[in-house]
Amino acid sequence: MNGINSLQQQNFITFMESGEISPTDSGSLMARYCISFSTMKQLSELKGDESLPDLLEVLSTSKEFSDVQLRVQEKSSLNLLNKNKNGPVIRYPFKDRIKTSEMKRKKSKD
Repeated sequence: MNGINSLQQQNFITFMESGEISPTDSGSLMARYCISFSTMKQLSELKGDESLPDLLEVLSTSKEFSDVQLRVQEKSSLNLLNKNKNGPVIRYPFKDRIKTSEMKRKKSKD
């Protein structure tokens, strides 16, 4: 019952007068595209004025991309691209070195 209450609090489902549970538009999208509750909650908290880097941050930290691993041999290549001296290669470069899987996922979306 706790899961149902969480879905209702986030407006992903509604209770009909007949006692049936009905998904909202957001709940239907969540079910159709297998989006996790935590990701859908993050997406529903967006205001609509976020920049592209902000949206990439939300997506790269979502549960659906959590299995993307940063391999040791990829770090040096990604950092080389991030700090290219001939001009920008990555649209939204990091100020620091790429160290985490979240940073890698954000870069691979560019």
